[in-house]
Amino acid sequence: MIRTTLYVHPRPGDAQRVIDLYEERGVVGRAMTTPGCHSIEIGLLAPRRQMVVVTAKWDNRESYDTWLNCKDRAADIEALSPLLSDPPTPAMIVEITGGSVSLTPAGQQMSVEAAQ
Repeated sequence: MIRTTLYVHPRPGDAQRVIDLYEERGVVGRAMTTPGCHSIEIGLLAPRRQMVVVTAKWDNRESYDTWLNCKDRAADIEALSPLLSDPPTPAMIVEITGGSVSLTPAGQQMSVEAAQ
């Protein structure tokens, strides 16, 4: 199992427009139909909320590569380009080797799960 993290660099004030474009183009839905994709999350890096962060959980690198080679990705990147100050940072890939810890937004509760 792997977790990918992509940092997207919007122009000042365009972070929400980037997220909206992901939704309008159905990027998350298409990615979730890729065999081996378990989850995708899009958020804003705290505390300034100026950078968009996209994380996903995949079976393996081959599953992620299938998504990277999807025919619609080039059009998605082209549509995003006018909203970006810099190209997205290449995704970091983390191999999940143990359990995971989940915290509530307030950090008051914690649950631990075994890796699948």
